[in-house]
Amino acid sequence: MTGIVLAGGRSRRLGRDKAAELVGGRTLLQRAVDSLAEVAGEVLVVGRLPQGAVTLGGGVRFLEDTEPGRGPLAGLYTGLVAATGPYVWAVGCDMPFLDPSLLAALAELAPGHDAVAPVLDGTPQTLHAVYARSCAPVADALLREGDPGLQSLLGRVDVRYVEPQEMGDVERWRRSCFSVNTEADLERARSWAVADAC
Repeated sequence: MTGIVLAGGRSRRLGRDKAAELVGGRTLLQRAVDSLAEVAGEVLVVGRLPQGAVTLGGGVRFLEDTEPGRGPLAGLYTGLVAATGPYVWAVGCDMPFLDPSLLAALAELAPGHDAVAPVLDGTPQTLHAVYARSCAPVADALLREGDPGLQSLLGRVDVRYVEPQEMGDVERWRRSCFSVNTEADLERARSWAVADAC
């Protein structure tokens, strides 16, 4: 499988490029790449690559977003077209605690479905999900219609939702799905990283 890290967001709420923010001695982008590299045969970073933010080692490629400014669906579409395997993991560059074993658990449920997404507090986690490469034409159609929403994509494909009652440790899933959007989120992530290191 291919891991896709979406790094094209504008970081409006944080007010600066969050992909380059340090958490536990690594940038947010590097942390996401490292987690995916544990389970993916290749990792694609789609969007912008901050100077010095990530080491593109073996199996990691950077792709310019084919439709910049059109949101995460456009980034996902870029990655789906470039991916070599039948399925991809899609995550945000602002997710510092991605759990490779949980990503692997989602992948095990993928055969026979177009997407697999965990549901937390009633909301499908579209950027902690698995998508089939066959979703690319649907994503392209939505973009042409002017709808850049990942939720809209899930509404048009066969999705295997992973509900809380089958997740086991829900707090572990919450941590894996946690994303940094505000200054408070960034400080929380840094405090968790310090606790992890102790």
